[in-house]
Amino acid sequence: MAEKKSVVDTMNELLVDEFTAINQYLAHREKLKLLGYKKLACRLKEHIEDERDHVHKLMKRILFLGGEPYMSQMKPMNIGKDVKSMLESDKKLETACVKKYNDAVDQAVAEKDNGTMDVFIHNLCEEESHLRYLMAQLKQIDEMGIESYLSTIK
Repeated sequence: MAEKKSVVDTMNELLVDEFTAINQYLAHREKLKLLGYKKLACRLKEHIEDERDHVHKLMKRILFLGGEPYMSQMKPMNIGKDVKSMLESDKKLETACVKKYNDAVDQAVAEKDNGTMDVFIHNLCEEESHLRYLMAQLKQIDEMGIESYLSTIK
């Protein structure tokens, strides 16, 4: 299929964001495991698997459209120093991804590219789920206090 340059560029930007998210989640997961917060570390493992699935879907679509996926680029990560700052950092990352996927859906609709739109919508829904989870964790910290919250994620 002939390359659709603007939508391929958008997918490559999202691909870079997904690689960044995977690596940030990996770093946070390992820190959480070392600190003994197994429940939260397990949840991040699920997020990592979702992000890898997003990479796979974007990569396949880029190749289908005749583009070349950016497989080695990443943005700077923001690694939290404690549980709350990890959650805040991940929330910031997911908030940016949700906005970019919403914009990407609009672009795919404007270009009448329904296949790419489907990929964007699938990934968007999962990113929104991650964001809801992170927001809920931060709300629990605010309501319970950090000490009580930490006792629930061991």
